[in-house]
Amino acid sequence: MMEGLSNKEFENSVMEEMEKICEDTLTPLEPDKSILERDVKSVRQMDFNLDRKKSLSFDWSEFEKVFAEDFNSKAGFERLVSFLSEINKIIAKYLKSERDDTTKVLDFHHPHQLREMMDHCLYVDDQPHDLEQLLSDCNETLKYCVKTAHPRFMNQISTGIDIVGMAGEWVTAAANTNMFTYEIAPVFTLMEEIVQQRMKQLIGWPEGDAIFAPGGAISNLYAVLVARHVINPDIKHDGMYGVNKLAIFTSVQSHFSIKKAAVLLGIGLNNVYSIDTDSRGRMDALKLEEAIQRAMAAGVRPLLVNATCGTTVLGAYDPLNPIADICEKYGVWMHVDGAWGGSVLFSDKYRHLLEGIHRADSMTWNPHKMMGVPLQCSAIFVKKKGVLESVNGLRADYLYQSDKMYDTSYDTGDKAIQCGRHNDIFKLWLMWRSKVFRRKKLVIRLANAGGLAGWLAGGLAGWLAGWRNKLAAARSKSEAALVSAMTNVYFAAQHTLASSLVPDLNRLCVLQGATQLNDLRVDSHTSYEHSSSVSEFQNCMADVLRSDLQKIQTSCKYSIMIDESTDISVKQNLVTYVRL
Repeated sequence: MMEGLSNKEFENSVMEEMEKICEDTLTPLEPDKSILERDVKSVRQMDFNLDRKKSLSFDWSEFEKVFAEDFNSKAGFERLVSFLSEINKIIAKYLKSERDDTTKVLDFHHPHQLREMMDHCLYVDDQPHDLEQLLSDCNETLKYCVKTAHPRFMNQISTGIDIVGMAGEWVTAAANTNMFTYEIAPVFTLMEEIVQQRMKQLIGWPEGDAIFAPGGAISNLYAVLVARHVINPDIKHDGMYGVNKLAIFTSVQSHFSIKKAAVLLGIGLNNVYSIDTDSRGRMDALKLEEAIQRAMAAGVRPLLVNATCGTTVLGAYDPLNPIADICEKYGVWMHVDGAWGGSVLFSDKYRHLLEGIHRADSMTWNPHKMMGVPLQCSAIFVKKKGVLESVNGLRADYLYQSDKMYDTSYDTGDKAIQCGRHNDIFKLWLMWRSKVFRRKKLVIRLANAGGLAGWLAGGLAGWLAGWRNKLAAARSKSEAALVSAMTNVYFAAQHTLASSLVPDLNRLCVLQGATQLNDLRVDSHTSYEHSSSVSEFQNCMADVLRSDLQKIQTSCKYSIMIDESTDISVKQNLVTYVRL
């Protein structure tokens, strides 16, 4: 508390300042009032319907001694419809519980405890169970799951639930088809081509190539694979034997998947150069050029530079134009890992963070992150058309015959690493249709998320200042700073932090009914001093979190998560919940 102020006076003064910051930050982002009123009315009506006991009550007696094989009987279809209806009730009840901010994010139990509690339904038996038991299993499973759409869930950057996207996943499961040829997935293949073309236009490429992949790590693997094929196509047939050493360059803040790709493709961890970053976590272009020159002097051929746009922890965007200049100068493949941050291409306000993206040779983009598409949905984009099939194609004649009755260029399977490929396009396509993603706004959410991150950073900085007396003994000469990098808010300070601090705070969060503060990190270059003050600092932060954790976590959700609740009364919710 600030000196000379009572608790109430301090709270009021901070709240007035926070409201001013909020108004300054969010004024241009306020949604249309008529839309808000309509949405609030529809939400209230939905809550009314869901609250009716009959709608979500469970009576599964009709499924006793009825088994899955009975779906094929004479009365099977009616039973199938009834069974799916009950599944729908279970899911609806779960979705309703996720919106209740008075409930826990997770009913946490240690693995051995949870195994004992669910012992009756975990094991796969020799005999089948009836449908009543299966319905109970579904209900029991969701009971102990992490509620990723809960207002206080803030563990990962792919969170929440988009109802239209979930419906798309249901339809995808019902269609249950593969994605390797047009003949087996005609509609989905066309959808994939159309959506990929729109995304390439956002990148700034008139043409190019793309394929949806099972996650950003595999998309990054594609990028390294393609880059290696372009500089030496013979590796596809002859392998890496006799090939000069190749080098990859990536920032110290980049995702581990770049190093994993080096391992899988025979390049080796020792040939991955980690480039230092500035104070905001952005790759230092001068350090990059120095590293490339060192590699060349040692007889190592620079293969790929990975520029990260939206780093996992800090949300930093590497400077693309300076990196592109260096790549062009030395003839190096430029890949952009935009798994997290690529979706800012929809926003006129934040698109500048990816200035120069059109100069990249390839890009990873995960719609299941910032765009909120249900897991999983990731794609690799390559500027050079045809190179994906060139590196991966084997023309297996039992799938990819050239004499089919249709245009076989729509048989995309030979461009992919895997044969069986999940349909990840329909949910994205359906969401795109429902929300009309466009560059001016991503249904308000993208702009709000960025503005609220800055608002939260400023607010928490002021909040920490109120605790300066308690923190003084644990603070080094540098002042604390909370920095906003688009949608990530991170704590960059030279505080005394023991290695056990983050686990301690994580345990505290779990006990308070919230998931881990997964991204509570300190910059790797932080200097730690005054080790005798570590326990005092930890105790102070623990006291703070015990009293205000619920309010802080609620505010953080609105700052770093993009989901349905962000659309309704965002500012009011923040002002209500953040009692600093």
